[in-house]
Amino acid sequence: MRDVAISQCHTQAKKSGFNMDCSKFFAGQVGSIDPLKYDRFYQDESYVRDQYLIAENCLNIISMKPTPSPEDQKRIQTLEEEVKSQREWRQQVEKILAELGQESAS
Repeated sequence: MRDVAISQCHTQAKKSGFNMDCSKFFAGQVGSIDPLKYDRFYQDESYVRDQYLIAENCLNIISMKPTPSPEDQKRIQTLEEEVKSQREWRQQVEKILAELGQESAS
């Protein structure tokens, strides 16, 4: 479980500014942490809390909210624009068909 948590932090939280030494600290692997940073973890509670908040999303695998990559975000935006365009087009077609139906009924 510790290795999975460290891997999750490395692949997901690191790009958000997460300090990977914190993942080792959280996992109890303090032997490989620089002693100065190790002391900082105990002396600066707000730093450790801030680091945890960065990594929190990737550590809870049950309620994890996936963060799409920039390429996926761009693709999602393009698809949403296409859907919006198709809805507008459909509304125009429905309006024209309704007008044609009224004219033929007259």
